[in-house]
Amino acid sequence: MKIAKPILSLAFGVSVWLFWWLRYPYDLGFQEQNQLFLFTADYLGERLGVAGGLADWVAEFITQFNVIPCLGAALLAGVMVGLQVLVWRCGRTLSPNRVEDVFYPLSFVPSALLWVAMGDIYVMLSSAVALASVLALFLLCGRGRSWMAAVALAGGYWLLGPVVWVFALLRGTYEVRRWRRAGSLWRRAVRFLAWPASVVVLALV
Repeated sequence: MKIAKPILSLAFGVSVWLFWWLRYPYDLGFQEQNQLFLFTADYLGERLGVAGGLADWVAEFITQFNVIPCLGAALLAGVMVGLQVLVWRCGRTLSPNRVEDVFYPLSFVPSALLWVAMGDIYVMLSSAVALASVLALFLLCGRGRSWMAAVALAGGYWLLGPVVWVFALLRGTYEVRRWRRAGSLWRRAVRFLAWPASVVVLALV
């Protein structure tokens, strides 16, 4: 099964690539022509001035390569495969006994749904980039101390947008796991309250 996993991911990525390159290259061209990306500090600052701006900036950077359909489709496929792998990694992290190999195909569901949604030419790549970034953020610091996770939640909201609720959900699930492993009732109470208390304090600040 260890060999089958990368083969499935590779097959999925190739399918996405060929679909957009050979079947709907004009959708990629439409999205590229209807945005203006500037590789300047002022443009980046303008994007970071609004919630979710970093995800939009990264998505627009990738979308500009749609002018070459083969390359644009390959980059889009890379984002979709990256999202699938991150979903799988988060699932393994939160599973008490590790997710069984038979559930590996379920990690393709978010990417597949976004693939379908992007069949609408007005649905941009930002959603996929934001979701993948939120999952990566959880794997990087979502399992740290409660105050660190709360800071990551606030920063993630500003940089990646409302999709950061996925981070909060994953952290909440992680807290439930920690609570179950805690020994005494006192330690369980502290761990149970630490995450929501950190979020409230950060919101007040």
